Amino acid sequence: MAAPTWTPEDEEQDDLDRSEKLLLERFLFSDPVLLDGTGRALGTPLRSLQGTLEPWLRMITGMPVIIGQADPPCTDLERLYLPLAAPEPPQKIDALLYRTLSLVQLGFWQHGLLDSHSTLKALYKDWVLRSCWHLLAARWVLAEYGREFPGIASDLKFLRDQAKGSELRVNLTPVPWDGLPRAFLPLYEGLCWMPEDLRGRRSTGRAAKAVESIENVDSATTLRLSLLGQARVLREEFKARSLGPPPLPWFLGIIRPEWILRELEDDAAHTNAWMKGPAPLQSLLARTGRKAPFRPEAPQERRGFRARLKDRLTRKKEDLPSVGSMPAYGVLRDEAHAKARQVDTGPPDLPTYPDDQQGFRYDEWDADQGCWRLDLVHVSEPPAPGGSVTGYTDLATAHAAEILQIKRRFEALRTEERWVGGLPEGPEVDIDRAILARTDILAGQNPDPRVYRQFIRRPEPLCVMTLVDLSGSTQGRVLHAQQRALVLFAEGLRSLSLAHAFYGFNGERAAQVNMWRLKDFEESYEEEVLRRMGNLRAQGATRLGAVLRHATHRLRLRSEGKRLLILISDGRPEDRDGYRGERGVADSAMAVQEATRAGIHVHCISLDKDPSAAAEYLKPVFGAGRFLVLPKVEQLAKRLPELFVSLV
Repeated sequence: MAAPTWTPEDEEQDDLDRSEKLLLERFLFSDPVLLDGTGRALGTPLRSLQGTLEPWLRMITGMPVIIGQADPPCTDLERLYLPLAAPEPPQKIDALLYRTLSLVQLGFWQHGLLDSHSTLKALYKDWVLRSCWHLLAARWVLAEYGREFPGIASDLKFLRDQAKGSELRVNLTPVPWDGLPRAFLPLYEGLCWMPEDLRGRRSTGRAAKAVESIENVDSATTLRLSLLGQARVLREEFKARSLGPPPLPWFLGIIRPEWILRELEDDAAHTNAWMKGPAPLQSLLARTGRKAPFRPEAPQERRGFRARLKDRLTRKKEDLPSVGSMPAYGVLRDEAHAKARQVDTGPPDLPTYPDDQQGFRYDEWDADQGCWRLDLVHVSEPPAPGGSVTGYTDLATAHAAEILQIKRRFEALRTEERWVGGLPEGPEVDIDRAILARTDILAGQNPDPRVYRQFIRRPEPLCVMTLVDLSGSTQGRVLHAQQRALVLFAEGLRSLSLAHAFYGFNGERAAQVNMWRLKDFEESYEEEVLRRMGNLRAQGATRLGAVLRHATHRLRLRSEGKRLLILISDGRPEDRDGYRGERGVADSAMAVQEATRAGIHVHCISLDKDPSAAAEYLKPVFGAGRFLVLPKVEQLAKRLPELFVSLV
């Protein structure tokens, strides 16, 4: 058998194939280069370290660590948020950087340093105070982990000798070390890397004393008592010298009090602060003895227990407030309950329905008496009366073109949690596509360059409840506009796989408030539902507070993480038996606050011909930015889907 032979042309072709393979191997089988928003290359990506970082953090802290993505790193006391990648270039120290910046944020969380709402409110309002507090707290947290784990102490000592990760920032703005005020230097000494020419210029002022004081703290309890005080001392020192906030090293991250302090939205004084107007205006009005419009009552002076007890013991019997004017809590509950029953002038017999024999009872806030009227309101939830199914189908057919546009807009909201492959660029290589590309190369074909994939995440689960005002004032064109908007909105929601419900509401006194069930969350668009939704009927009045409380109760039972309540009404809260004016507005505002505290986002669409008059009662009830006034009811069918898209 003859020996194999080959030609120079074959050897040259093999060299070309090998060269092409080497050129494409990096493109097909290596990690993509990460770039930031300016096109600059980044360091080691988080995803390459996350598999080992999460178990290590759970072992060290004993906490169920869940990692999200944010830059700079921070926490909301539910998750730990870390940057997408470390600063360039990729180095082995990046793993240590991620561990350290994670320990800083988890230390704040684990030791309860962010649990005090008064502390968070103080830090939220003052950037200088926040930076001082952060630098002192991070120093103690890292030292505490170092005392408990000697290996971490040696890692931190090594990190302090490295310049990487010590870039200074004020919020997101980089700040150079050159020119840093000398009063700031003690805050960084022994905490992070510093340029050589700054290490010998340490100040002996208040910053050095604050650092020494924090270093001598031996427990988290003591630290929580003294940390804010030391930060305030530094804040006053820097204020006296006209210095701004001390910058933070990158690896310390930042703290976001607004992410944790959710009850700021629930605080009535905070929500209504905009009503007082600018501070110069308030000062001018105070000098002239006038008050700004819509100015809420000033909070009463806080008094200690000793002063309140002395005042109570020295008060005469006839000066004591009546039970009806006192908050109905504790041992006074039964008496206040009886008082509320006496005030109620509604009919004693409660209405009953075949599907709802007992109904629901809710308290009501009486602003005139300054107390809660317990179990005053009875809410029933009967199915709405049905009509002909053509009432719904005729509207859907007549507005088919509009429904198609709404469905297309809603379809853009539909996402899934899955890997999408075959992309020209992305965070990871699509192995199946890469194998096909390599096969094409070996076969002498041009490979498909779409060899990457990206993870598409489903948005937070959402449920929507829509309430429609069916009081007597909506008779006529308002009711017709609501009917049309309801059909168009329902057809759009049918294209989304999210839970939604429709209810109408009206009432007759406190003893009879109706939540007419048009479509419940568990119901599909069967013939019976279409009969109800195509046959809206208007009568009665609007006891808005009870309606909002019942809707809140229904939404509390839902498991979705995001719950949206949309209210459509044509006027201010008003019912018989005194539920009107300030009392109706105050009770409705209280109900909105209760819904917000329950994690429910409430938004109102008001069908009022006079937008300025509507704003006078809508702002105190819902707050700025949480209502929309439509002077032309014909706009409702178009604006309702637009509002939903903007809220989602």
